[in-house]
Amino acid sequence: MPCPTLPVFEHYGLVDSNDVQITSSATNESRSESVVAVNPTNSQNLICASKKFIDPHKYHFTISTAYSIDGGQTWIESQPKMPAGWDGMTDPDLTFDYLGNAYLIVEPLKFDTDLTGMGMYVYKSSDGGKTWAKPVQLHPDSTDDKQWIDSDTNPGSPHYGAIYAVWGANTPLRFARSTDQGKTWKGVGNSPSGTQISNDTCYAPSICIGPDGVLHVSWHIRGTQNIMYTRSTDGGNSFEPVTAKITGVSSLDNFLPNTDGWPHFANATFRVMTIVTSCIAAGNRLLIAWADFREGVSRISSRVETNTTFIHN
Repeated sequence: MPCPTLPVFEHYGLVDSNDVQITSSATNESRSESVVAVNPTNSQNLICASKKFIDPHKYHFTISTAYSIDGGQTWIESQPKMPAGWDGMTDPDLTFDYLGNAYLIVEPLKFDTDLTGMGMYVYKSSDGGKTWAKPVQLHPDSTDDKQWIDSDTNPGSPHYGAIYAVWGANTPLRFARSTDQGKTWKGVGNSPSGTQISNDTCYAPSICIGPDGVLHVSWHIRGTQNIMYTRSTDGGNSFEPVTAKITGVSSLDNFLPNTDGWPHFANATFRVMTIVTSCIAAGNRLLIAWADFREGVSRISSRVETNTTFIHN
C-alpha cells in the first residue's frame, strides 16, 4: 500500500522535459510544504496542496490546492475559502477516503504580533478538489500544529472507511477520527476530538494504516536520540503504551547551527529538522524514515519492520 500523500517537488530551476508545472505564482507567492494525493476510486483524479505565501517579508501565508482529472497531465488551481476571522492557514495534508471524498487538514492562523494558531480543522471535497465545503473543527487549541491525516481504504480492514488525524508540536500527541465521512469527529474511545493519546511530548507525528486496519503513529522528539511509536489495533478506541521504537538517532537539532530555535545548514537560513515520515510497504511492513546526522552530514535513514523487529537499515 503506498503512502497516503507524496511530496510535490518545489521548482528550483531544474526542469525535466517530462515535468508538469502545477501552479503559477508571483515572486512573493512562493510555495512550500507541498503534498499530493490520488483518488482510490479514480486514479486520474489527483489533488495537491501547498502553503502559498501572501507576504514573505512578514512570514504570512495561506493554503492553495490544485486538482487534476487526467492523471496529472494538467492541473486547475482551487482555493479553499477561509471563514471570517481567519487570516491564513498552514501545514496542509491530504487524504482520500474509499468513496473518493478528499480531506484537507489545516491549521488556521491569525496575523497579529506573531502567528497565532486557531486550532485544527478539516475541509472536505466531494468533487475531486474542485470545491471545498466549510471546514469542520477538530480541536480549538492555539498550540495545535504539525498535523497528518490518513484514511483506511483497505476493504479487508475491520475499520474500512475510517479517517484518522494526529498532530503535535512540542506538545502531547493529539488524535481525532471520523467514521461517517468527516461529518463528526471524536478522539480515543468516546472522548472528544483532539484527545491526548499520551502525555509524552511529540513533534510532527506521522500516521499510516496497515491492510489489517492497524493504525501506526511515529514521531521524533526534537533533540533526542529516539523515534517514538504507538499503535491502535481497534480503530482508535485505545492505543498501546508509547515506546522508543528507534534509538541512536543523531538529531539535526544537535549538530547544525541554530537561529531563533531552528537548525539550518551552514551559510543558509532555511530551517531543516529531523522529522519522521512513514508508510506501509508490501507485506504489511512498517517503513519509517527520518533525517539523520550520524555520518557528519544530513542523510535520510530508514528502517522496515515486520511484526515487532526491524529487519534492516
